[in-house]
Amino acid sequence: MEEGKYRIRVAAEMTGTTAPQLRVWEKRYGIPNPLRSSSRYRLYSDQDVRELKRMRELVSQGMPPSEAARRVKETRGMSRSPTAPSLPIHTGV
Repeated sequence: MEEGKYRIRVAAEMTGTTAPQLRVWEKRYGIPNPLRSSSRYRLYSDQDVRELKRMRELVSQGMPPSEAARRVKETRGMSRSPTAPSLPIHTGV
């Protein structure tokens, strides 16, 4: 497991969301599941930040948070999320 290095305010700034929103997503949807310091502060890893950015992106596109969380969880452990195959670019030549 990746080491947590960002506290909640920094993670919120990095992901374009707020600390309260991160707490809600963690409590309701399990995204992310940050480590805790000995003082019980949430410590977010780079992987947590990537998941939060993806979650925010999906929600901002109109996806319900529960569905966005399900999709983020499906891609855990993958180096890249699956994408549609790219189509050849037609140059008109």
